[in-house]
Amino acid sequence: MKKLVFILLALLAGIGAEAQETLIPISKKERKIISHSKELKLYDEEIKRLLIPAATEFGMICKPSLSREFSLTYDPIAHALVYIEADESIWGGANTREYWDESLSKTVIEEKTSYHAPGTNMYTLPISDEMAKSLKRLWKVAINQAKPMTQNILDGTGWEYFIGKKRAKIQVGGEGGKGKVGSLINLCIELREAVRKNDPQKMESLYPKVDSLYQVFEKK
Repeated sequence: MKKLVFILLALLAGIGAEAQETLIPISKKERKIISHSKELKLYDEEIKRLLIPAATEFGMICKPSLSREFSLTYDPIAHALVYIEADESIWGGANTREYWDESLSKTVIEEKTSYHAPGTNMYTLPISDEMAKSLKRLWKVAINQAKPMTQNILDGTGWEYFIGKKRAKIQVGGEGGKGKVGSLINLCIELREAVRKNDPQKMESLYPKVDSLYQVFEKK
């Protein structure tokens, strides 16, 4: 079931980062599909509830195909980046599960009769206002440049970026990649690790990368 849902969404707007120089906007059509699907609606609601703090100004959500989801957001009240990871797959807890049963020699679909939200772990790291402003403008330019595409990949890791109500995404076969979008993903991985390890020096060292990548996006 999960694969079928991701195929449906990928056919609407999905492509690998290596072949894509911009993010892909989350269209009204896709939002409508999510709102009318019981599985997708629950998943979307739980992602927001578990991984997006109330005070968030902007951030990103990572939705791996087979492992735990996580988010990286900015809290303007605490002046800090916040990293939250789920203890278990939110998708796996909320939806049907498919697996190969050797004894039956067939694929078994296990329907969920109840939902139990996984626990989460939260890490925070204060950052300078200058760093926050640089990250915010990078998010803005990356999301504002988002363009619909027709090529697709059917599975992989989803990276969703948002600022206010604006949202854009990319679906990739692995972490990072080449080009502007791949560099953005790689930067987020480094930011996440600095927050998770509570490493302010590492965070400060990423400041030039943030500004440099902004310049790359701004040139289009």
